Amino acid sequence: MTGSMALMSFRTLCLVADATEAYSYEAISTRVFSPSQVWVLRILTVLPCFGSMLMNMLVAVDLLLPFQALFSRTILCLVVTSVLYIVAVLAGHAYGLPWPHDSAVERPLNSFSWGGVAYAIPIQIFSYGCHLNLVRTYGELEHKQSMRWVIFCIVSTGLALFAVASTSGYVIFQGMVTWIAIRTSDLGTAMTWVGTFDGVMFHFVVPGLFLVSTPSSQFATRLPRCATEMGWGVVCIGLSVAVASLSRLV
Repeated sequence: MTGSMALMSFRTLCLVADATEAYSYEAISTRVFSPSQVWVLRILTVLPCFGSMLMNMLVAVDLLLPFQALFSRTILCLVVTSVLYIVAVLAGHAYGLPWPHDSAVERPLNSFSWGGVAYAIPIQIFSYGCHLNLVRTYGELEHKQSMRWVIFCIVSTGLALFAVASTSGYVIFQGMVTWIAIRTSDLGTAMTWVGTFDGVMFHFVVPGLFLVSTPSSQFATRLPRCATEMGWGVVCIGLSVAVASLSRLV
């Protein structure tokens, strides 16, 4: 189900990018949304990053419980250090720059710098929530038709990695999990709101709203005939999943 929703949202983003000739969430939103809607989207953009960091830390705690304490403490320190590194690099890169800012225009695409390498690492880490990166990648492709293979590789690789991770977790705990961090009340609530609800809204509902809003702008003639219906379909599916996630808290 998640893979099918991802395919729909990826297709939606590609249609909107073709119509608006904008290749980032920020650029698309400024073309089809009102200023207040743009700021709501910016807030939704920050929360999934926090949710991803929280998820990485919780999974590290869960997987290392069966092992000795010293090893666990060492690895957990590395996890926390990695999270702080991501925050520091992204903040350092963005400090003093206007928003939005296209850093690619500052230097040739084939140039190399250690700062660029440091900035690329967090992007790779967040690649599973790849909707932000997908639009950028689509804009850089010379032959847009090859994007269908990029999307296929993203979804199929994600399914394979999740299958390996879930099977490995089952083997580690020998099928008898006695305690999982994300099932505790406080952390479970945080993950439901920040991880599931906001992630679904950002990755599925927002692309659908992009497509719904585009026909009412000057880009309407560049969209296929059924674009509005497709956009509303993505929005309705995303909202249904978000409401189902929140129902766990009731």
